[in-house]
Amino acid sequence: MLQVKRLTNKPIIYDPFISSYLSYVYDYKYVNEKSLLAKLYYFIDYFSFKQANLILTDTKIHGKIFSKFFNQNKEKFETVLVGSDSDIFFPQGHKNESDKFIIGFYGKYLPLQGVKIIIATGKILKKYPEIKFEIIGGSPENKLYREIFRYKIKNKLDNIELIPPVPLSQLPEKIARSDIQLGIFGGTLKSKIVIPNKVYSALAMKKPVITANSLAVRELLTHEENVYLCKNADIDSLVSAIIKLYEDKNLRDSIARNGFKLFKKYLTPQIIGANLKDIIINLL
Repeated sequence: MLQVKRLTNKPIIYDPFISSYLSYVYDYKYVNEKSLLAKLYYFIDYFSFKQANLILTDTKIHGKIFSKFFNQNKEKFETVLVGSDSDIFFPQGHKNESDKFIIGFYGKYLPLQGVKIIIATGKILKKYPEIKFEIIGGSPENKLYREIFRYKIKNKLDNIELIPPVPLSQLPEKIARSDIQLGIFGGTLKSKIVIPNKVYSALAMKKPVITANSLAVRELLTHEENVYLCKNADIDSLVSAIIKLYEDKNLRDSIARNGFKLFKKYLTPQIIGANLKDIIINLL
């Protein structure tokens, strides 16, 4: 970023998406906060933010956290919602050919996602033989996946299917099979300040979503109106949320319907692109 600043007098817009410092120190906990490497990550992030005239974040609270951690003027931050590609993710009805009630999730087993919470929830809900979990995205190269795979075998969790990663083009078909889509439940700092892609994709496909309650989610979504919220990193709360929607089809359908309306109003590429265009014009 420093080199870019030296090459131009034009305004610089920075879209960090994530912070290396916050990710490796607070989310992944790969690096000790007081270590030299942590200071290096902080230095890189700090100067990238400092050189920018405008910084884009996916939620307001994400911008506030960046501003606080890296001592940046909050006026430099603008919120641009992530949304989803409506050419790929769109309503396809319910394509489940089995007699199972499917709880769907996809992800890379990242700390913010809380896959362990989901698996523990599946263990409790094993007493509901009609409920099945389809967890997409794990691979044997991932340490957490290997741990969860062993846990599933040990506890004979036949109600949980661990599915390898699928190409983006095949993901909508997998989502269309589900009755409920899950968001994130990891309890990390990042899980509290972002709205994940999987939530936007589910809204775009008119699926009811359960995700953890957070300041970020409440910037956009409302409990029992267009999303169902549960406590973050809380197995019992997720169990209760799933049972509630499993037993209440009307609420399930209403959340899905209202979520899709919200997506069409605020979250398509065209709408987000137009908002970003206005932000850029105002900077000039």
